[in-house]
Amino acid sequence: MNIYVDENRLESTSRYEEDIKAIIKKVSSENKVIIHIYNEVREFESLEQAFADGEDFHIVTAGLSEYLLETLGNVSSYLQKMIEAIEEIVENFRTGEEGEGSKKFLDAIEGLGWLLDMATSQQNYIKQNKIKEPEKVLFIEQYEELLAKIVEALELSDFVLIADLLEYELIPWFEEYKEWSSQLQKGLSVDVSFRKH
Repeated sequence: MNIYVDENRLESTSRYEEDIKAIIKKVSSENKVIIHIYNEVREFESLEQAFADGEDFHIVTAGLSEYLLETLGNVSSYLQKMIEAIEEIVENFRTGEEGEGSKKFLDAIEGLGWLLDMATSQQNYIKQNKIKEPEKVLFIEQYEELLAKIVEALELSDFVLIADLLEYELIPWFEEYKEWSSQLQKGLSVDVSFRKH
């Protein structure tokens, strides 16, 4: 099996666990992230999946700062869409349309998880690369606790509590995350342009 990282062939062994570690070490040492894994037939969600396929595959990477900068732009845009969706859900719950609000909320759950993953990744990147953190502090634990409260309220079918949590805690947290991301994005833009010169 041939493995290509950014079109460069990587020597592989017959033990895929060692190969995965070697790929991650190589990518990390170059201060990059894996953004795409594919072969002639399909795309893969993980290195494990690509190895299990047993065919040659390609890995595409991107510079960590540039990738984070792009991701921050996506997060800011997504946060605005989530705020609007959550406002609709709150309105549904407040006007007695619990079924519609519940359906919309279930549709939004994947996005809530994605935002948690993004916030965690961004904070880890900041710590690992000793980047000056924005003045605004982002409390991921607060978001996790809030999601747990919302799930508990859903289990109890307490739609008034869900609406309150969404409106008075989740939306403000999203606003804080937008501000934090914006500050981080500005700092990274300066850092990336500085490194290019």
